[in-house]
Amino acid sequence: MRLVIVVFNFPFQDELLSQAIQILGSTDFLGNPIGLLNDLSEGISGLVSDGNVGGLIKNVAHGAANSAAKVTGSLSDGLSKVSRIRKQTQSE
Repeated sequence: MRLVIVVFNFPFQDELLSQAIQILGSTDFLGNPIGLLNDLSEGISGLVSDGNVGGLIKNVAHGAANSAAKVTGSLSDGLSKVSRIRKQTQSE
């Protein structure tokens, strides 16, 4: 039985790990690190291929601002939930 599980699980293990990394990397509470890396790589490729410094600055600023906004939004949601729970427990 154990051999069947190992044989069945092995081909999907790399794909499962890859999908887990993509899901974790695109979560908002971490600031969407994959989105940040995509913005940075787009800016760098524009700089290298076209010499476009403005595009690099725009993409870096967009990626940083977007990530900061997502982290801040996640913190805001978390604090809002904690505040609601405290109010409910105090009123009881």
